[in-house]
Amino acid sequence: MEDLRTKVMIEGMTCNHCVMNVKKAISGVEGVTNSDVVLTENAAYIEGNFDIAKIKFAIEDRGYKVL
Repeated sequence: MEDLRTKVMIEGMTCNHCVMNVKKAISGVEGVTNSDVVLTENAAYIEGNFDIAKIKFAIEDRGYKVL
């Protein structure tokens, strides 16, 4: 099965510490093979075969909002 690449817009990231928190949250979701969190875009680029609802929950559980 081919990995999907998904862009997720995130509200509430203000610094590199936020970026690391979001990246750690995303990396913990089953099926994620790679992620790149870009502060200047307020976005995360996520690769893998994962459940997007679990990604949203993991990010929002850390206190950020998925748009």
